[in-house]
Amino acid sequence: MRFISLAAAFITALSLFGCSAPSSVFPQTDTPPQSGTAQPENTSVTDGSAQTSISEDEDIPQTSAAEKDAASEEGLTPIYDTSDILAAYRSGDPSGLSEKDRAIYDAAIGAVSEFSTEGMSDEENVIAAHDWLVTHTTYDKSMLLPIPKQSPDTENPYGALIIHQAICMGYTTTFQLFMDMLGVESRILRGSSEGEEHAWNIVCLDGKWYHVDATWDDFVPDEEGRPAFHTYLLVTDSVMAVQHIWDRENSPKADDGSRVYDRTHGLYAADTDEAADILDKAYAEYSSYAEIMSPDTSVVAYNHVSSYWVIDLGDYAVTIYWLN
Repeated sequence: MRFISLAAAFITALSLFGCSAPSSVFPQTDTPPQSGTAQPENTSVTDGSAQTSISEDEDIPQTSAAEKDAASEEGLTPIYDTSDILAAYRSGDPSGLSEKDRAIYDAAIGAVSEFSTEGMSDEENVIAAHDWLVTHTTYDKSMLLPIPKQSPDTENPYGALIIHQAICMGYTTTFQLFMDMLGVESRILRGSSEGEEHAWNIVCLDGKWYHVDATWDDFVPDEEGRPAFHTYLLVTDSVMAVQHIWDRENSPKADDGSRVYDRTHGLYAADTDEAADILDKAYAEYSSYAEIMSPDTSVVAYNHVSSYWVIDLGDYAVTIYWLN
C-alpha cells in the first residue's frame, strides 16, 4: 500500500486553484514579475557580489548595471547588491552602510558565527550554511495563494535573515553572501523550473563544481522544528536537469557525484532491507523524519512510516519519510 501524505494533498489542492508547484509536490519556484517563462536563452550565471575569499587587497566584483538592466527587461527578479556589505565585512567597518544593509550585515555575521567554526572545511561550511538557511527560513507563503502576492524583501537577504521568509532569489542571495563571507567560491545560477523563473547556487570544492538549491530543500508546507533535507545539496548537472533548466553551455560543469550528502552521511540504501535499517535507527533516535537515497524509486520501506514522498532524480531516487 502506498501512503499519500497530507502535505501532498495540500499542494494538490493548491494546484487546483492555480498555484504553481512542481509535479513532485513540494519545492517552490518563483513566478517572474512579468508574464512568460525564463527559457534557457534568458538564463545566466553570475558570480554574485564576490566569488572567493574577502581579503584587504581584493576588489569585490559587483553585478553590473547591464546585468541588472537585462534582468529587468526580461522580467527576472533582480540580484540584490551585497558589495557594500562585503566591503564592510572585509574592513570591519559597517558605519557607512544603509540601515537595511547594516541589518543584513549584523544578521549575516550572527548566522555565520553560529554555524561556522574555525577549522571547518569548505564542504563543511557549505553544508552548515545550507542547513542554517533551510532551518531558519520559510518559503514566502503569500506566493502560494490563488493570486500570488510576494511579501516585501523576500527576494533578498533581508527577507531570509531578518523576516525569515524568502522566495528562491532570497535563499540564493543569502547563501551566496554566506559563501562570500566564508571564502568559498560560489556563483548564482538563473534558469527555470516547472515553467517558472528559478535561481540557485553552484559551489566549487577542490576544483569541482556542485549545485546547491536551498529553496527546493525547504519544501512546503513547512513545520516548526523540521530538520534540513539535502536532496539538492552538492549534486550534479544530471540530477538538477531532471527539473531545472539553465544555460549549461556557459555555466560551470558539475559532473562529480561523490559528495552527494545522503551517500556521504550513511543515508544510502541499496535495497528495502537497508532502507528499513535506516528507518529503525531514525525512529530509535526519536526523529520525526528520515531521508534515504536509493538506486531507484522501487526501494521504499514502511517501518514506522506514516507517509512518504519519492523523488526520482534520474541517476538515483531520494525518499522523504514522515515517521509515526
